[in-house]
Amino acid sequence: MKKFTKFISHKPKFAIFIMTILIIPSFLGYKLTRVIYDILSYLPKDLKFTQGQEILDKD
Repeated sequence: MKKFTKFISHKPKFAIFIMTILIIPSFLGYKLTRVIYDILSYLPKDLKFTQGQEILDKD
Protein backbone atom coordinates (compact mmCIF):
# COMPACT_ATOMS: atom_id res chain seq x y z
CA MET A 1 0.00 0.00 0.00
CA LYS A 2 2.92 2.34 0.65
CA LYS A 3 4.10 1.91 -2.94
CA PHE A 4 0.66 2.88 -4.21
CA THR A 5 0.42 6.01 -2.04
CA LYS A 6 4.00 6.98 -2.91
CA PHE A 7 3.21 6.58 -6.63
CA ILE A 8 0.11 8.78 -6.33
CA SER A 9 1.91 11.46 -4.34
CA HIS A 10 4.85 11.58 -6.78
CA LYS A 11 2.75 11.49 -9.97
CA PRO A 12 -0.46 13.45 -9.26
CA LYS A 13 -1.10 14.30 -12.91
CA PHE A 14 -1.12 10.63 -13.84
CA ALA A 15 -3.49 9.84 -10.95
CA ILE A 16 -5.86 12.61 -12.06
CA PHE A 17 -5.69 11.31 -15.63
CA ILE A 18 -6.61 7.77 -14.50
CA MET A 19 -9.47 9.11 -12.35
CA THR A 20 -10.78 11.10 -15.31
CA ILE A 21 -10.64 8.05 -17.57
CA LEU A 22 -12.54 6.00 -14.96
CA ILE A 23 -15.20 8.64 -14.34
CA ILE A 24 -16.26 8.82 -18.01
CA PRO A 25 -17.81 5.30 -18.19
CA SER A 26 -19.34 5.72 -14.74
CA PHE A 27 -21.02 8.96 -15.82
CA LEU A 28 -22.29 7.32 -19.01
CA GLY A 29 -23.68 4.43 -16.96
CA TYR A 30 -25.37 6.88 -14.63
CA LYS A 31 -27.03 8.75 -17.48
CA LEU A 32 -28.07 5.66 -19.48
CA THR A 33 -29.54 3.71 -16.55
CA ARG A 34 -33.31 4.00 -16.51
CA VAL A 35 -34.95 3.59 -13.11
CA ILE A 36 -38.56 2.46 -12.88
CA TYR A 37 -40.03 3.29 -9.49
CA ASP A 38 -43.17 1.21 -10.04
CA ILE A 39 -42.23 -2.09 -8.42
CA LEU A 40 -45.41 -3.76 -9.69
CA SER A 41 -44.20 -3.47 -13.27
CA TYR A 42 -41.51 -6.05 -12.51
CA LEU A 43 -44.01 -8.66 -11.30
CA PRO A 44 -45.69 -11.15 -13.64
CA LYS A 45 -49.22 -10.26 -14.80
CA ASP A 46 -50.70 -13.64 -13.82
CA LEU A 47 -49.77 -13.20 -10.14
CA LYS A 48 -52.85 -12.79 -7.93
CA PHE A 49 -51.29 -9.85 -6.14
CA THR A 50 -50.77 -8.00 -9.43
CA GLN A 51 -54.34 -8.73 -10.56
CA GLY A 52 -55.70 -7.51 -7.24
CA GLN A 53 -53.65 -4.35 -7.42
CA GLU A 54 -54.98 -3.63 -10.92
CA ILE A 55 -58.55 -3.99 -9.61
CA LEU A 56 -57.77 -1.58 -6.75
CA ASP A 57 -56.19 0.90 -9.15
CA LYS A 58 -59.30 0.94 -11.39
CA ASP A 59 -61.57 1.92 -8.53
